[in-house]
Amino acid sequence: MVPNASRRKQDTHEHRTSHGRTTKKPGLVQRQSAEEVLAQLGSASTGLSAAEVARRLAADGPNELKEGKPISLLHMFLAQFNSLIIWILIAAAVTVRDAASYVSPMCPGAGVQYPFFGLLLSLIIAGAAMSLSSVSVINNALQLRKVNL
Repeated sequence: MVPNASRRKQDTHEHRTSHGRTTKKPGLVQRQSAEEVLAQLGSASTGLSAAEVARRLAADGPNELKEGKPISLLHMFLAQFNSLIIWILIAAAVTVRDAASYVSPMCPGAGVQYPFFGLLLSLIIAGAAMSLSSVSVINNALQLRKVNL
């Protein structure tokens, strides 16, 4: 078995921190002690000094995520159909509908395929609508959270 020191050397790579320093960081932080991590990040167990906070804030800006363009409800709804299983269900619905046109009207149950076509399509659209509703609720909650901060 490889000792931890050897394993750390294998996982080590160059890393440029946000405040311009280049350090050697092991691939997994959990393999390091707290003191090693704090030293690599240029911090202390009590936190950063006010001067260091001001310097990093001036150098890097505030710790915020950039706002993206808002996505329209139509785009979010159409994005729900970007799944292989949805396309398989749509293909099954179309196949059932097309198969009904080749079945002889004299054959018992010839018109039964059309309700299955409608049922499959309505289930697909209902699933997309429920997903859109969930995404919309989550987006609204995030916007409220952002306002309250």
